[in-house]
Amino acid sequence: MARLRLIVQSERHKRIGLALTIWLQMCTIASWFLVTLGVVHSLHTYRPRIR
Repeated sequence: MARLRLIVQSERHKRIGLALTIWLQMCTIASWFLVTLGVVHSLHTYRPRIR
C-alpha cells in the first residue's frame, strides 16, 4: 500500500511540474511578444526632427 501511495505522489509531482513548465513557457512567449510590440511601436512612432 505504501508503495502505491509513493507512485501516486510521484505522478502528481510530475503533472504539477509539467503544468508549471508549460505555464512558464507561455509567460515567456507572452513577454517576448509584448517586448516585440513595444519595439515595433517605438520604431513606428519615432520621427527625428530635421532642423
